[in-house]
Amino acid sequence: MKRKLFSLAIALFVCALECRAELPRDAKMYIEPFDQFDTYLGAAFSKKHVPVVLVSTADQADLQLSILSDGELITGVRVEGHEKEILWTYLFPKPVRSEMKSAEKCAGQLKHQFPLSPDELARREQHRAAAAAASQASAEPQTICNGNFPIRAGSYLYFPFQIDGPQTVRGSFEVAGGSGNDIQVVVGPRSEVLNWLNGHGGNISYASDKLTSGNLNVALTDPGDYLLAFSNRFSVVSAKSVSANVQLAP
Repeated sequence: MKRKLFSLAIALFVCALECRAELPRDAKMYIEPFDQFDTYLGAAFSKKHVPVVLVSTADQADLQLSILSDGELITGVRVEGHEKEILWTYLFPKPVRSEMKSAEKCAGQLKHQFPLSPDELARREQHRAAAAAASQASAEPQTICNGNFPIRAGSYLYFPFQIDGPQTVRGSFEVAGGSGNDIQVVVGPRSEVLNWLNGHGGNISYASDKLTSGNLNVALTDPGDYLLAFSNRFSVVSAKSVSANVQLAP
């Protein structure tokens, strides 16, 4: 067992030594025939979009792929250049028969030896930029409301927002108007808050008493559409002015 592990380690070390610089894209490649595995490799190259042009004779080729074997089972593949210089060697973890699955795995490994095309580089850069923007956006607080807002007597004002995971509504508010200088603050799923505001009950996340000022720290967990609402429904005569700065934070 130790001998087998040692042999495998040596083989993988040789493979690492024989991996030269990136292979040239769109080079002409000839695959030496071996027990139909060459046919499987050709199909796998097409499926995995390996950037080579397969040719039918060795004299047409820039690169030549040889299939390594122990006489019966396939042990790996080797890519050589014009001067028989070994450019890349891939050894299978264990010897295999000619199977499409093994060919596709080999093709996937070979594809990584070629430089990316300009289109692939552009797509990768776009993905990186999008991921960075998404990460920055998720890390920064999102403003739900910030400013001064009038609310008529017997009415309410709400601000919609969405979450796609656990978030916290944080901020402060202050109210002026009427004899009590007060307002009620409600946070919860959109439909539940609308029901609550209109006197139909509702499974809301937070509802304050009538307050002149206060701080919000409401944790939300379920993804969906939410509302932050300031309710002046209890006041029949007096309009209110609400100054609020509320954010949605991770």
